[in-house]
Amino acid sequence: MRNIFLIVSIFFCTGLFFADHHGEKMKQKAGMENWAMMARLKLDLAELKGPPSVAEVAEKKAEKLSDLDLLIASGKYEGMRLRRLEMMRNKIANEEIPSQEAINQRHQERLKKANKKLQKNNKRQEKARKQKRKYRKKD
Repeated sequence: MRNIFLIVSIFFCTGLFFADHHGEKMKQKAGMENWAMMARLKLDLAELKGPPSVAEVAEKKAEKLSDLDLLIASGKYEGMRLRRLEMMRNKIANEEIPSQEAINQRHQERLKKANKKLQKNNKRQEKARKQKRKYRKKD
């Protein structure tokens, strides 16, 4: 009786061990599709919102400076890290606020890059699908 139970349990466990092989591929495929969908949503949202205004850019700059000031004043950082924070703060403080035309141009370039990246990813996925179909037809 023991031997039968042992044989059945070994047979059952080995089946479970090998059965999970395809689950990871499906999760990975779903993850890529979710990523592509989220990237498309972000791109569409950025297109609908349009470029930020000069006032929004100045507000973000002031917010970054206040965050860095808070980190510097906290006393948590010393030596090289503190100098790095101070350098970052000085760099941001010395930057000029760009004009609205420059902001618009930068926004358009970002949209173009994101769109190219999505198209490249879609082409890669389509190529992989065609390869799978090609191998399936041979079998």
